[in-house]
Order: sequence, then C-alpha cells, then structure tokens
Amino acid sequence: MRISAGKEYDLHIIMYDISDDKERASVVKCLEQYCQRLQKSVWAGEFSRQTLKTLRTRLENLEIKTGMVDIWEGKNPQRIGTGSPFPERCSCHVA
Repeated sequence: MRISAGKEYDLHIIMYDISDDKERASVVKCLEQYCQRLQKSVWAGEFSRQTLKTLRTRLENLEIKTGMVDIWEGKNPQRIGTGSPFPERCSCHVA
C-alpha cells in the first residue's frame, strides 16, 4: 500500500484471457488508461478504491462474453466475464 495526498493506493495485477479480437481490443483500450502492461495480457497498476471501482465498472460494462478479466488485489481476486471459479487455494507462491 502506498499513501499519497491522504489516499491509499494498492497494487493490483490484472490478467485477461479473451478469444474475441474486438472484446480483447476494448479491454486493452480500457486498461491502457489505468495500468502499465507487463506482458501481452498482464497489467499492473496502483489504484485508490475509487479508481478501482471505476475501472471495474468500465470493464463490466464491456460485457465480456468470450473470456474473462481477473483482478488480483492481495487476497481478493475478482473475475469479470466467464470462466471457472477461483480455486480455494493456489498452489503457486512467489518468494
């Protein structure tokens, strides 16, 4: 967490897996306004709660039908679109 001008900012990792080119392009266009691209479908950004809420709403309004966008915020992963639920525990760890 980073605090600036009285607001708290948390690091978020955003990943997508979308098969439709138009849907994917819409997600990329949205993410470009908020995040830094780490890999082709992996992005990172520091967001205040309000900014995260705005980004999430914009992504939900895209009505993704051919995949999903995952937003990882610490222990609270969020999935937007279709896909299997998150596993109870993740077997991968970063040291």
